[in-house]
Amino acid sequence: MLRLPVNRRCVEVRVADSAAYTYLGAALIIAAGFDGIRRNLKPGDPVNIDTYEATPAQLSAASIERLPSTLGEAVEEFARSDFAREVLGDAVHQSFTDLKRAEWLTYNTVVGQWERDTHLQMW
Repeated sequence: MLRLPVNRRCVEVRVADSAAYTYLGAALIIAAGFDGIRRNLKPGDPVNIDTYEATPAQLSAASIERLPSTLGEAVEEFARSDFAREVLGDAVHQSFTDLKRAEWLTYNTVVGQWERDTHLQMW
């Protein structure tokens, strides 16, 4: 999730992308860091392999779990997260979950150009 580049003094958050809501993401990352410090959690061994090229068996052997690959999967993980609920509060957690579920539903009901180009030519 985090990368510590050897050529500069910084920490890169590798799992957030441009679709992440910046302020909620930052709040959760900071809270997770403090939680790890408070509970003296160990970050685990560094992962120095290309996880995109690794097979499921290799990932399993290294105890590496994949992150959700769709917004729908990510929203359901977020909805089940007691940690996110505790950090953000019940109202924000529920509102954000509802908003993102609606966004995912809308996304899945739109027929885009790729679908038209790929599937309409079959008929």
